[in-house]
Amino acid sequence: MGQKDMKPIDLILITFNRQNFLEQTVKKIYERTNLPHRLWVIDNCSTDGTQEWLKKAKLFGYIHDYLFLEENIGLAGGFTRGFEYVNGQKGGISDYFICTQDDLICPAMNPCWLSRIVHLMEKYKEEYSAIAMRIQRTRHKDIDESKELIPASNSCPSVFRVMRKQDAIDMGLFGVAKHWETVSFSNKMKQIGKPRLALATHLRADHIGFMIENKGFSISRIPKNTR
Repeated sequence: MGQKDMKPIDLILITFNRQNFLEQTVKKIYERTNLPHRLWVIDNCSTDGTQEWLKKAKLFGYIHDYLFLEENIGLAGGFTRGFEYVNGQKGGISDYFICTQDDLICPAMNPCWLSRIVHLMEKYKEEYSAIAMRIQRTRHKDIDESKELIPASNSCPSVFRVMRKQDAIDMGLFGVAKHWETVSFSNKMKQIGKPRLALATHLRADHIGFMIENKGFSISRIPKNTR
């Protein structure tokens, strides 16, 4: 089956009051993702113009759709509501789906990052319930890159994380923790008897805040009237 015939992979992205970051994250996903996909943005009740921008982004085709929440329920809560919302749409959520955040930049690769991480999930689905990208920082230099994956216990699990629909259902989704998502996600992964997470050694996402602090990044915006 060719890429054009496959069911799109669903990407669930959580955002809150970081419109400038979100714009760049969405733009890079749009530019760098060749595998059929649907990008859903779950907004945690932003007040900085994010919601107005998302309406335009959908109109211009940069995202598939959005969901505006009535309160900020954090990463874990946002992923839970996002999963339920997408799964309630026609055809349900894809068998493999992605969770990510509004301050991360996917890498430019060929084959694209989404093809690669879904391939890894398919290859290692009996060993891991989730695979995420590394964040491109100097602290990762000691990773053994002769391996495709390394087990992870304390890394943030929502960096373009791929997992299976059924595993998410089996673990009772992601909870509603308003703080760091790692705690609730890791505990729930234990409940289904599998390693919590693996990091893909050769897939590295850039962190916008980190890049800005080091003067290696500038914000650009989606044109207001054109694609």
